[in-house]
Amino acid sequence: MPTIAVLSDALIDQIAAGEVVERPASVVKELGENALDAGARSIQISIEGGGTRLIEVTDDGSGMSREDAVLSVRRHATSKLRTAEDLLAIRTLGFRGEGLAAIASVSRLVLRSALPGAPEGTEVRVEDGEIRTGPAAARPGTQVRVEDLFGAVPARRKFLRRAETELKHVEDAVLRLALAHPEVSFRLEHEGRTVRLLPASPGDFQERIAAALGPEVGPFLLPVEERRLGVRVHGVIASPELSLSTARSLYVFVNGRHVRDRTLHFAVHRGLAPSLPSGRQPVGVLFVEIEPSRVDVNVHPQKLEVRFADAAEVTDAVQAAIARAVLRASLSSGTSRPLAPSVDYAAAVERFLLRASSAPLPLPAVQDRPAAHGEALPDRNAAPAPGYFAGLRVLGTLRGRAAVCEGPGSSLVVIDLHAARERVIAHRLGEERAAPLAAPLVGAALGLTAAMQRRLAARLEELATAGLVVEPFGPDAFRLVGVPPALAGHAPEALVEAAVAALEGGHGEAEVRAALACVAAGDAREPSADELRQLFTALDATDPGMRVRHGRVVVEERAVLSLLP
Repeated sequence: MPTIAVLSDALIDQIAAGEVVERPASVVKELGENALDAGARSIQISIEGGGTRLIEVTDDGSGMSREDAVLSVRRHATSKLRTAEDLLAIRTLGFRGEGLAAIASVSRLVLRSALPGAPEGTEVRVEDGEIRTGPAAARPGTQVRVEDLFGAVPARRKFLRRAETELKHVEDAVLRLALAHPEVSFRLEHEGRTVRLLPASPGDFQERIAAALGPEVGPFLLPVEERRLGVRVHGVIASPELSLSTARSLYVFVNGRHVRDRTLHFAVHRGLAPSLPSGRQPVGVLFVEIEPSRVDVNVHPQKLEVRFADAAEVTDAVQAAIARAVLRASLSSGTSRPLAPSVDYAAAVERFLLRASSAPLPLPAVQDRPAAHGEALPDRNAAPAPGYFAGLRVLGTLRGRAAVCEGPGSSLVVIDLHAARERVIAHRLGEERAAPLAAPLVGAALGLTAAMQRRLAARLEELATAGLVVEPFGPDAFRLVGVPPALAGHAPEALVEAAVAALEGGHGEAEVRAALACVAAGDAREPSADELRQLFTALDATDPGMRVRHGRVVVEERAVLSLLP
């Protein structure tokens, strides 16, 4: 008799549920995220026994057809993904199907859903692994009723706390959803009593903040707003005068998803230091927005942790955002006791650059005062004066990602080096449309998957028009034999794949050039002083109205304050 056995589907589901469903609050989070993904504008949560006896979530979202309703409770069924590439650009919150199947494996689940205008809805019941369907009232939206959570898994239920404690966890889960979605109304009821009622307040989440942090926190809150290198940080942070012994009142969201990320929390601490008393924890609500392809949300079963393609890029932005908010408040308060100690700005910039770069460029003296905002450029990408970039004085570089320069009026100017290279290459590609190709690149076959080879074979003529000459190389391979001069020396596989993807998206010649420029600009090494001067001179020759991909900003004027450690 073999010692290895294939597990039953029921046991597999219960194991999966152990990763997704920790307590009633996990169910509320999963069902609430599904409702938000469905476009709900009103979500009502009713629970009993702290959520162990009953959890019922009702929304007014898009609803589901009978076929989708049945599929939604099956394993490995979801409306959110179609290909492996979708995993790298997730913009939704929940995974309807995976979550419902896990919940149904440890409870009795009833789902009722209807499409707007449908004559009737659908009811799906799941109990002991059996799925039964029938008609339901034609109420637009979806209602999911979960009864007897962990009833069939007593070993799991014994780890739950008292009903009052579980209710508190559910309340926290609802607050986290509500903080990220002020345009949606939420109602939480426990055994018929309204615990939380949060009306919709589009464009204003002050009421949500008061609900999460308490109304007494309001006078201490400072607005946070920072954009840099494709990362936006916004929200509110309490001044260091208000802190707690635990981190329960610091809410951090990445692309609308609540996360518990130690590196982000540490960045907040560094932004408040040295004003935050030792052993105390900050208070605030912060939102980090970043291109989905640059963050992995699938590193934790409950999606409570994330992994960034460049964690330093994000933490630097968070730290600078917090420091700038506190210092702005201290400078504008006019009080004899500022919120932060006085700072030697030149020394602060020097410390920041030395810590951020292993080999910084020589740092000249910086005027020891914050520059008035707007001295360097009237707008981030507005047309600068002729020779503006060539006239910048480089202070240092940040891990090859950015160049920090002194601009007019002793202002600090930050150049996104990837975006700058991208604009220069795109400009050259536009000029080289009629230029001859670079010398033939006789080399090995392109390292492409079989699927990419099939996609490539259908686009050879279009690629040639875009300046990439690809020819068959044996029975099942291709090689790149010619490129525009601006792309010479760059990874051929990456260029070909980017161009094919742009062409498949139905984009025109300009977008294909932009995709190629983005790939060719992906050089994160530390540039030399000569390379920076050449890049800045080339920037002066480009069209300031030319936009780069992913919404990146090429140049942004900064006051010295924004780079304080």
